[in-house]
Amino acid sequence: MLAITILEILFLAMVVTALIIGMGLDMTRDKRQIIKQNKELIAKYPFLALKSYDFDNDIYYIPDDYDYMVTWLDFMPEGWYKAFGLQLCEELKEALDEYNYADKYIIDEVKEKYGELRIYDTGIPQGCRVWDVIKKYTDLSRRTCITCGAPATKMSLGWISPYCDKCADEMKGQYIDIDGDPFEE
Repeated sequence: MLAITILEILFLAMVVTALIIGMGLDMTRDKRQIIKQNKELIAKYPFLALKSYDFDNDIYYIPDDYDYMVTWLDFMPEGWYKAFGLQLCEELKEALDEYNYADKYIIDEVKEKYGELRIYDTGIPQGCRVWDVIKKYTDLSRRTCITCGAPATKMSLGWISPYCDKCADEMKGQYIDIDGDPFEE
């Protein structure tokens, strides 16, 4: 039981972090709208639900008290969410449906790291195209403004993130100009 309590604490910390940072969350919507939208998203893309793990039975499940205030999509930076978040979900679902695996697919984490989208999961059936889809959007994220979703023209120094000219000017940081994919030689 103690392990579940620790997992619940970690889950709550991730949710609070996402709410504080505002990544992908539109705080102008009221709670009922958020819950309604997230229920619809999870019905269509079940892998977006933050699931609990039952160590005794070795299964993931959606807890009975799941409040639908947050999905894995909410951990994606706002610009990427706007630019390709739902398209990513649709392509993941198509790849998973080929193996009848959409209900079984478990996402462990969604975040930005070193200026690109990272999605970690618990594994997929051999031959499933999920990682090809994730790679496609990881590559796209490096060329998409993390704040507004416009094409990125600059990469910040320090905390590495892609920005368009407008958002970079507003952030007042140090940047290098990029042309295309900043990670390609």
